[in-house]
Amino acid sequence: MNFLNWRDKKWRKHAMAILTAVVLLMIVSHPELRLLFPLIDAIGLDVLITLLSVQFISLFSDYAKPSLLLLYDEALLPLAGKCHGLLMFFTGTFGHYLTVKIYDFHSRLSPAARNI
Repeated sequence: MNFLNWRDKKWRKHAMAILTAVVLLMIVSHPELRLLFPLIDAIGLDVLITLLSVQFISLFSDYAKPSLLLLYDEALLPLAGKCHGLLMFFTGTFGHYLTVKIYDFHSRLSPAARNI
């Protein structure tokens, strides 16, 4: 569950290290991007990545958001339902206990889920 948890400092440190390596490999592999080194040195790599992510979101949010919502509705929700069915089949009464715990955890995460 800590895979996408930004509050976990260990995961955040590993993610930033991977992003740093990817950006540096991208810059090294393209000679035209070598002129970005003074900019990166001046403002820092984290600010550069933030600027690039904001630019990416502003350019591709109109295309990515509907696609991701469609993927969520058509693939992830049915897969979650089938996994829940398998959980109920193999675990019996304990599966109901796990379902209640998952719903309880989900309701604590988002107030909108309390209206279910």
